[in-house]
Formats: sequence, C-alpha cells, structure tokens
Amino acid sequence: RSMCPLGGCPAELPMCKDGACVVPTCVDAAPFCSTENLAGVRARQLCPETCGCSDPLSGRALSLPTSGCGHMCSQKGEYKRRVREMPCEDDDAGLAAWVEDIMHIREDWPTDWKQGSMVMVEPFKTYGCAYISNVTRMQQSVDAGGFPPFMFGSNFCVESATYFPVNPISYVCPVACGCRRGDPHCPDTCPERTASDPVCPAAQRSFFAQYVEDAECPVQM
Repeated sequence: RSMCPLGGCPAELPMCKDGACVVPTCVDAAPFCSTENLAGVRARQLCPETCGCSDPLSGRALSLPTSGCGHMCSQKGEYKRRVREMPCEDDDAGLAAWVEDIMHIREDWPTDWKQGSMVMVEPFKTYGCAYISNVTRMQQSVDAGGFPPFMFGSNFCVESATYFPVNPISYVCPVACGCRRGDPHCPDTCPERTASDPVCPAAQRSFFAQYVEDAECPVQM
C-alpha cells in the first residue's frame, strides 16, 4: 500500500490523499466551505462556486466577501439572474438550510458566540421567517427563554447587522424582512418602495418598542 512521505508532500503535490501526494481540487475543498477558519476562508477564496458564493440561494451562511467569497461573485450574470427571477416569498426550507449551516459553522466560533447563536438563531428552526415578522411568534420565543429577534438593534435581514459574520436572510425571508426592489440582498421581484412604505415593518417596530424606550427600528435595510 502506497504512503505519503513521512516528511510531507512536495509543494507541487501538496495534498496527501489515499496514500498519494496529489494536487487538490475544489472537490477536496468542499468540506471546508462551512468552516470559520483559515481553511474555510481559503476554500471560499479559491473555490467560490463550489462553496456557493455565486448563488444567492445556496443555503450557505458564509458567502460574503468578509468570509472569503470574491466581491465579483454577486456581479456574475447567473447570480443576477437568480436575483431577478427568485420570487418575493418567504421560504422556510431555504431558511432551514441557512440555520443548519450556521449550526456547523459555530463549532469554530468562540464560546460566547456559540452560546449566543444557540439563543438567537435556534428560534428560526422553530418559527421560520415568522420569527422576525409575527409578534405572536416573537413573544412565544421570548416566553420560551429566547432573546427578542432584534435584541440590541441587531437585524438578521441586513448585512453586517448582527454579532455573527453571516449572510443576511433577506433572500429567503424577503416578506418578513420587508424587502423592496433595489434593497440590498433582496429579490428584484419584490414591489417597489413607495413614500408610504415604512423602512421598518410594523411587526418589528411594535415588538422592538417593548425593549427600547424610543421604539427605534433595528439596523435598517
């Protein structure tokens, strides 16, 4: 049975696979797409399509440039076509895939992030997109010991508006997020924003008012 050299594989064949030194491919990198470490960043940088960077509905929670995906991934024709054609409808199955990816990713996070993600992300598994759009579901989550969905003004609908470096959920929960055409990370099929449309959906404002005296919105679109 062949074995890789004890001293390691040479630079031109850097990966030991099945006892042989080989050139790694994106198939080999795929298991690292959902890891929040250097191997994961390199996988997303070098194999963006394998890691879902170029698909807004990939179910991956780490496909932003800050996670290693290239800035140009969201500018590709196929990515833009998906954004143009995807329905402006909440998709709890798509949200479940995002949650499942986070449950894997968080194994690489510090302890406080692990614990925080359990409290702030787990309710999406139970209530789906309604967790951020239905006051009854929001209250049920809090009564069960969870945080309010917009705790401290965080907003999972908006890029870089939570404590965790993950994609916003607005592509899979556009109605719950109050998406309008042209909003970042929202389907183009959503209605145009009019002067009378609130930036902050009513359910968000009414529930958030219980925890913030001046009833300001969470971080906005």
